[in-house]
Amino acid sequence: MAREFFPNFDFDVSQTGRSILTMPGAPQTHLHELGLHYLLAGDTGDSLLAYHGVPEGFLEYLNRLELPHARPFPVTQPNLASSFTPFGWNRHAFTLNQAYYQPSLHPELETVTRVNSRTFGAAVEQAYAQTPYGMVFRKWNELQSFIKALVPGPWVAKGDFGNAGLANWFFSAPPLAPQDETVLRRILEQTGGILVEPRHQRLRDFGITFQLTPEGEMRDYGVHELLNNSLGVFIGCAIFPELQLGDEVQELRLAASFAATALHQEGYFGPVNLDAYQFQIQEEDSVRNPVTSQEENPPSLRPLVDINARNSMTLPARRLAQYLNHRYSNRYLRWEWRASKRFHPPKDYQDFAIKLSNLAYTPETGVGILAASPLWLTKDGKATLPKRISIAFISDSEKGIQDLRSEFDRMFKLHRGKSSNS
Repeated sequence: MAREFFPNFDFDVSQTGRSILTMPGAPQTHLHELGLHYLLAGDTGDSLLAYHGVPEGFLEYLNRLELPHARPFPVTQPNLASSFTPFGWNRHAFTLNQAYYQPSLHPELETVTRVNSRTFGAAVEQAYAQTPYGMVFRKWNELQSFIKALVPGPWVAKGDFGNAGLANWFFSAPPLAPQDETVLRRILEQTGGILVEPRHQRLRDFGITFQLTPEGEMRDYGVHELLNNSLGVFIGCAIFPELQLGDEVQELRLAASFAATALHQEGYFGPVNLDAYQFQIQEEDSVRNPVTSQEENPPSLRPLVDINARNSMTLPARRLAQYLNHRYSNRYLRWEWRASKRFHPPKDYQDFAIKLSNLAYTPETGVGILAASPLWLTKDGKATLPKRISIAFISDSEKGIQDLRSEFDRMFKLHRGKSSNS
């Protein structure tokens, strides 16, 4: 059965009772636009419920490049004969699912909320690693006392629900600065809890994705490199035939299997994505175990940083990589969110290809640069720039990817910002 994707990207914040996409009369936001980045997640015959109109020129552009994609439909006009496939199973998704001729199976709402909390994730990580990387607090006086007793250095506070862009805050303590106290109080009030853990010197970030069946089996397991900015916020991913992970490959798989068992025991099934990173120990490897010698502690892998019982923003990139490697084999893909205000793209996709010249992606070669989301949107009859544009760099080698990125930045006179994976 064909799938119908529902990009309810307010899923994380909706776990606290707020739902940006369902607020009556709410203005169009970045989350509404982001749905259009998910078109390449689908295959021919699939559909996507869109909050924003998709310019016809973009669909023609994808068709010319022979790239399979979902067909966009207004969110008010669902294809009820398809299989409803949300980004995550929140209350909004539960309600929409009931209208379909064959509603999709899903876990209980309470289960989804419970396993997406940082409290649950921290407990699973501690059980797996046999060390507490962080501690959860639900009362301000207990959190305040804990922070006062911390080893001085960089720390990160994570709201019990959210993600790096919504409910994380970096601070140095003790002592706690007035701004830090204000933000931490707000996060605690909005999410009901705060997880405090050391801010490690991250070397590489990874994403692990799989589907967890109702029987507890992992399917469609995959690992990719995450591209995050200096605050840990997602800005893209790299999917290479070989990630050069060495022994870490086995540990990531073991950790994923451990998390899958924990999720299954809670009654969850559906999409899962885990955050992991390789880090250099500086001052602490956990809340309770200080480390003073960096030479005695080489780079380590933290395979269960966050457990997200939902889909991933990397899904369209992973689908594109699967298509490319099936058709051409040995393709390297780097998918990046680029801020549109930093480069002014042509309004016509043919002009975009002309500007890229021999660097433009073509179906004949299976390499080059392509726009993986609309360059322009239409609002009230006028062309407007989206906040983010997905650009895909495709080559048959990692060096080829680097060369494409350099040439793209030169053409559009861009200077790369700082990220944890540049």
